[in-house]
Amino acid sequence: MSHILGVPQKELEKLTSVVLSKEILTEVDRLMTCRLARMPLQYILGEWDFHSVTLKMRPPVFIPRPETEQLVELALECLQGIHTPRVLEIGCGSGAISLSLLHSINNLQCVALDQSKHAIELTKLNASNIGVNDRLLLVEGKVTSEMMPCLPRVHFHLIVSNPPYVLRKDLLNVQPEIKIYEDMRALDGGKDGLDVIKAILIHSHRLLLDKHSVILEVDPCHRYLIPVWLEKQPSLKVKFTEVFKDFNGKDRFIKFVKS
Repeated sequence: MSHILGVPQKELEKLTSVVLSKEILTEVDRLMTCRLARMPLQYILGEWDFHSVTLKMRPPVFIPRPETEQLVELALECLQGIHTPRVLEIGCGSGAISLSLLHSINNLQCVALDQSKHAIELTKLNASNIGVNDRLLLVEGKVTSEMMPCLPRVHFHLIVSNPPYVLRKDLLNVQPEIKIYEDMRALDGGKDGLDVIKAILIHSHRLLLDKHSVILEVDPCHRYLIPVWLEKQPSLKVKFTEVFKDFNGKDRFIKFVKS
């Protein structure tokens, strides 16, 4: 009702005597039908607030989760004191992370890539709406251990990503709303959830400036799996340095530094 009437939720109780028009009742019925079909609220409303920005939302582009706002805050901390920071985001989805960073730091430059054409198009729209499209380069392509899409020949101060990290066996347990409407490629991290994470770390040593960071959102089990894998990759000049918990107390974010 807040969305339909265009008033804040806290103001709704003051409108108890308002008579709803036929058009509004028809819209209420439409939205309720969508929700009964298990469509996520973000898609029903067509937009969603994330960190410091409001993003247009439409299926099948991945919906940013609340904990990812913490990833943005960690990224902002890493970029403090850098005059003109350059950031690479891998797997931009709706643009939530990149656009929040661009909105927060006026002279930041960002390259964001995604394998989904729908994601690239939606990020482009959101960037235009927020007014940061002149500082954002979008690249459509898939990242694997063997391949990285063509990027500008520059080094970055930060690589940030909320990559597909759900373990293959855990995909069976995701909510129907996700299975029906969202692009499962944005969640499927392979057998151990590390397919894209490993690819990012493999490429990061040539993309990052020395002493600068990669910050990833991960599954809690990766806090233990990634260090074991890195020990077997002596050629990678990337060190596992810090783990951060989400607001549920789970190991959710990992920071790496190029040595």
